[in-house]
Amino acid sequence: MRIRPAGRPARPGRRLAAVLAAALVALAAASPGASAARTAPSAARAPAAWTAPAASGGGPDLGNVSLFWTARGRVILDKIVKDEYLAQFNTTYAATWLALPDVSPAAAGEVDQILRDNWGQNEEAGTEVQVVAAQTIEKNDPELYAELRAAKEIVPNGTVLQTVGRNWSQAPGKNNGLLALHAEIMALKAQVKAKYVEAALKAGKTPAQIKASLRKLDAQLRKRGEGTAYRTELQRARKLDHVKITKTELSAGDLVTNQPCGNKSGSRCSAIAKDADYVVPTQTMGGLAIGTDYLLAVLHRTDDALARQDEAAALEWAGHLTEIAKGLQATYETGVAGSKPTAKVQLLTAARKQAMDILKKEDFNYRYKDQPKVADKVNESRKALNKYGEGPTQVQKRVDEAKKDDQKKKKQACAVTGMILPVPGLRAAAPAAFPLKDPCDGEEESGLVKGLMSGDLGGVDFSTLQMRYMSDDGGHVKYSFSGRPGAPGVVQDVGSGFDAVAAGNADLRTWLVLDPSKFWVNLNPTEPDRIVDPALGRTNAGRALLDADYQMKRTAGKLLDPNTGVGAKYWDAMEAASDKPCAETRLWIVPGDVEVREDGSSLYILKADLAVKAQATDIGNTGKLSCATDPATQARSERLEQTLIVPEVAKAVNTDPAYAPIRRAFLARVVAQWIRKRHGDGHRTSFDGLIGSGDLGSAQLTDGWRPRQVYDSYVRSIQNGDFTFTRTVERGGVRMRMRIVTGGVDFGKVPMTPVDAARMDREHPGLPRTVRASASRPTSAADGSIWLGGTDASPDNGLWSRTSGTVRAFANGRTGVAAIIVVALVVVVFGLRTGSGRRRRAS
Repeated sequence: MRIRPAGRPARPGRRLAAVLAAALVALAAASPGASAARTAPSAARAPAAWTAPAASGGGPDLGNVSLFWTARGRVILDKIVKDEYLAQFNTTYAATWLALPDVSPAAAGEVDQILRDNWGQNEEAGTEVQVVAAQTIEKNDPELYAELRAAKEIVPNGTVLQTVGRNWSQAPGKNNGLLALHAEIMALKAQVKAKYVEAALKAGKTPAQIKASLRKLDAQLRKRGEGTAYRTELQRARKLDHVKITKTELSAGDLVTNQPCGNKSGSRCSAIAKDADYVVPTQTMGGLAIGTDYLLAVLHRTDDALARQDEAAALEWAGHLTEIAKGLQATYETGVAGSKPTAKVQLLTAARKQAMDILKKEDFNYRYKDQPKVADKVNESRKALNKYGEGPTQVQKRVDEAKKDDQKKKKQACAVTGMILPVPGLRAAAPAAFPLKDPCDGEEESGLVKGLMSGDLGGVDFSTLQMRYMSDDGGHVKYSFSGRPGAPGVVQDVGSGFDAVAAGNADLRTWLVLDPSKFWVNLNPTEPDRIVDPALGRTNAGRALLDADYQMKRTAGKLLDPNTGVGAKYWDAMEAASDKPCAETRLWIVPGDVEVREDGSSLYILKADLAVKAQATDIGNTGKLSCATDPATQARSERLEQTLIVPEVAKAVNTDPAYAPIRRAFLARVVAQWIRKRHGDGHRTSFDGLIGSGDLGSAQLTDGWRPRQVYDSYVRSIQNGDFTFTRTVERGGVRMRMRIVTGGVDFGKVPMTPVDAARMDREHPGLPRTVRASASRPTSAADGSIWLGGTDASPDNGLWSRTSGTVRAFANGRTGVAAIIVVALVVVVFGLRTGSGRRRRAS
């Protein structure tokens, strides 16, 4: 490592490498995380459990607090706030949904009115009910609709019953003669009544008759008291005034705050909620656990509001923290005063300490992010737990010291120069050689950075990570990458994540700077001099296409093995016409169905499939490898290819991890074509100076790879018999089967089908909101995909200064090396827009 002498300007490309190198050198000294991130769940139906900061002595089990971050969890939390029950930790809440298949959307209002007219008396008053058309939920809350669809709690064009409410206090003398019933019992009662109304209307009953029958049901239930008999009465299949009520129980998509009676606990309770999701498991002092979860849920809603730049909503949510903290303190004081067992006192103390630690860190974090008003609300809640704790001035002093220390570390990182970029697995990204502004000032880290830096690397399977959104107004570029959740047990590292993002962005530059006439590759044993355009052959995009072409031939070869089902069918049909079947085929990859939504200066890529084409051909000039087949044999081969081989190869190309690079390159190709079209239509874009410039810059490979390597491997495969099969026939002879495949990839043109807003909302509910949220944190879409986004300004507005957040995070030890890696991402992706390529070619 060399230190740059004073007064000597750093070369821009080496300066970038220096920042990366500094991160790698200092990584070993990075301290553990300062606070746990409240990231979105990785899937709508089954979010990953969130682990809170551990308190000394061991606090209660907080369960799966991330359920509060789902759309179903929002329904419950909103009801708790409405009831002013945030400090009532022993009160259980439940939200349930039930499809009513015999109620049409047009009749939803009538059924809703009948149910409401016969609901809300006595113990029912704590539970709200609503019968609503599924279309209404889809329109008003697309995320909730998607969750309910995934849980099979709702069907399109159907009707659903929604309930949300609480249990009645079971403390003596507090019920005023009402039954102390669990929240899930009241939800089940609402479902039974709704089912009866549904069945009774179908049977021709009048509203008056229905009302009389439901009153009779209420009387029967009250006679059963509060025990098992009440639940059993509800759960049984029976007739009410000659109308059958089907047996019912809560479903897997329903949500309860505390583990319901009989839910996976082996208790003697009727297991009416055995399949329901729940946040906190049954445990000693479970109320403290749910109280702490309320804290985390409210903090998450505060963050959501800030991400939407809605300060008023953020302050309103943060204001609830004091109410929760007061409840926790009261629970602690009551528990300690009346507890003799040491273990219980330790649990109470640890739970209180856990809540205090969470609030202390958030008080600091909000001030660091320049949100003093929100931080003051957090500080108020801290005083409710510890009136002698530090005040806002003391916290701000710690923040100022931390920022000063960060600035010092960033200057040290920026002073380093001359190091090579040592990122394992990085193939496509090399530092771009153009002037960079000071990489030590900027904004907070983006959702992309937070995803790569989180403990689970954002929960994304990097083999599926692709750019699927871009917005470009000519001054700011917003982008978001989408990927599927990583499978359990799959090990990934920061290098592979960086490689995935950087490679896709290098591909974007390639598609912008080169002419579309160059977007092809060709593997033909007779054409060693026409493998790929020379310029494309120097890029990661060219390698992705060429590797995919070779892999496709190997995939087809495996399918045609006569020992496989597909291969046996193919060769049996070919042998029907010849005892020495041979086929010469062209098999190539082209753009398939591409569906996009254009919204002003924004592009959403909703679908981007690749297609595989097959055509019988006469390769010629292959010597002993030539088939010399007649036209009839060629036609038969082509028909068989189309029906037996192409569908399986296309499936592999679009789903197999081996083809991930070409899929990523294709998404970048779609984005590039959209940018080119906007440029051609006269819109100012942030890439005007680069389009058609031929300046590969950072997209050019530097690892010594050459296209001829792939061609040579392909020819060796043919010569080694990889595409030749033999079979011993009944008379003792040996029958030879040969298949020679040429082909390639052609991305010269990408037909795109536009999708209107209504269809996008229907098929991809809540996607714009997901994309907006992904700019600041990893965010799950309705289909379970995870989005990682960010925003960059134009070069004139300091694009290259977007590293202070990442360097600051590195300096705090929260994110390590990959945070600094984002500096290189900015260069590779949006380095497109500056340097020597910033000129407009005459058209």
